[in-house]
Amino acid sequence: MAGDRSKRIVALLIAGTAFLGTVASALRVDFSARGQSAGRDGRAFIIKAVGKGNAGTQRYTLERSLLAEFQSLVTQGSVDLRLAQEALSRGEAAAHLREAARLEQVRENLRGFSSLLNPPYYDAGSGAIDVLRFGADYMVGPPVKWTEMQSAKSEEASAWGKKSDRTIFVITTLAVSLFLFGLALTLGGRLRLLFAAVGCLIAAAASAGMLAAALSAVPRTSEEAIKKYVDGSMKLYYAGLLALAGGGTPEVEAEVVRRADLALAGFSQALLLKHDYAAARRGLGETHLLIGQTLLLSRRVDPDLDQAMEELGQAVDSLKRVVRQGRADQGVYRHLGWAHLLVGECGQAHAATLKALELAPENKLDLGIQIALEYVLDGQAEEGFKRLEDALLWAEAHPQASDALTFRGMIQNFDRIMAVRTAIGLDRLLKRLKEAFVSISYRRTAAVKPTPASLGPLRFALPGVDERGRLMERTLTDVFSKGTGRVDFLFDYAQLPRGSQVVQKVTWEGREAAWLTRVLEWSGAESGRTAWSLSAPVAGTLAGLNPGRYSVELYVDANLLQTGSFEIR
Repeated sequence: MAGDRSKRIVALLIAGTAFLGTVASALRVDFSARGQSAGRDGRAFIIKAVGKGNAGTQRYTLERSLLAEFQSLVTQGSVDLRLAQEALSRGEAAAHLREAARLEQVRENLRGFSSLLNPPYYDAGSGAIDVLRFGADYMVGPPVKWTEMQSAKSEEASAWGKKSDRTIFVITTLAVSLFLFGLALTLGGRLRLLFAAVGCLIAAAASAGMLAAALSAVPRTSEEAIKKYVDGSMKLYYAGLLALAGGGTPEVEAEVVRRADLALAGFSQALLLKHDYAAARRGLGETHLLIGQTLLLSRRVDPDLDQAMEELGQAVDSLKRVVRQGRADQGVYRHLGWAHLLVGECGQAHAATLKALELAPENKLDLGIQIALEYVLDGQAEEGFKRLEDALLWAEAHPQASDALTFRGMIQNFDRIMAVRTAIGLDRLLKRLKEAFVSISYRRTAAVKPTPASLGPLRFALPGVDERGRLMERTLTDVFSKGTGRVDFLFDYAQLPRGSQVVQKVTWEGREAAWLTRVLEWSGAESGRTAWSLSAPVAGTLAGLNPGRYSVELYVDANLLQTGSFEIR
């Protein structure tokens, strides 16, 4: 009788285990189906992201073409108005005024074909055109939105896949229990009890695993959180490009910080909706880095260094959290290294930048320059120079379209870092970087051989012109009034061999003024004195050269031999 009772109990255990197996199989089918559905949605979203990105780029390119034509018409109209003012007869003046009016009508017609030339991007009162906002709206917002939607669905699909995999383990474990229960039926006495007990333990463990799989949370990112993240990304894009190309004046720096604060609000709201939103955490860190860098390297007389260090500290904390979440790519490590460097933590900066280089060896130029700067600021100048040469040789052997932008950005950062950081060899590093940029750009090699040439100091002057346009005596000065259209500079030179390459580079408010770059092969006497000039991009306009501080650099066969500066107020 006892044996029959134990058999009935084992039979019930077999039935219960089979039921649990059925439930586990049903859960697996459900989890798998949900995962496949999320995966399909994710693939559809990435297709939308690519489509939106391509469409935004094409729209931006078209609008920039229309803008270029519009600005050309504005310039032509300005020239006609200027010629009308200087006309020697009423008839000639009237003709120029009619042409200016015609060009204005053409401009108005052109605006009908463009979104960029209409509100909210175009201010008819001031004529200001917000190209950065247009770029953010069309090239950043839509693709970022759908990319984040894809990322959210991909994360969801991965979670469902893990739940499905766990149910497979549960089903396999329950099968083992059924096998043990089956053996227990063929045995008697204590062996039946032993096999049944082990089978129960395994079935209980499997049941617990199934329950844990069923109750485990599936990460979901709400559309509202994504919306806030996209808003922050657009604001950060605007602030970043403004910092890169805005001129670096105190007014621009204040606008960069204001725009970045708006980006912080967007990322912070996204994190409130999803506390482990890694992309928003990264955006938060990069925004704090932009604000901290802008404040630390500010051109203001009294930069707020305390706030700068606080912002940089928050950037480090946020980016480290992204690393701990396992969501860091080379960009995160690059920014983390730069943030450490700016706060003076060269050792930690070096570790982060090396990790970025390990993940993206194709970025050896900019990351190599950053590593060189880290070594120099850490007091290891010779190692820094060696790392710089390695990066320059790599760039020479692997030219990329982005190299010029990399050089300009790093030169600008070096120049401004020297105002807040002191280190032996930093000025030498900057000089080598500038010379290598010129040499790679115009001689296709990073190597710079010494030249026997020497140049005297640059002396700036306002040219005097008589009624017939002939040059009269120049007035030496380094401060010019607003509206000045031409500035001359004079210098002595000696032992300048014929055939030498001479390059003139000009920066305005710390940014390279590419339209003032001059490259020539020297054909004059080997020693003497000469005068060169800098002129507004379009002669005859009322505005002249932009107000601000200009720096002129002269290179001979890529050797930086002389610099000078002047200001237009």
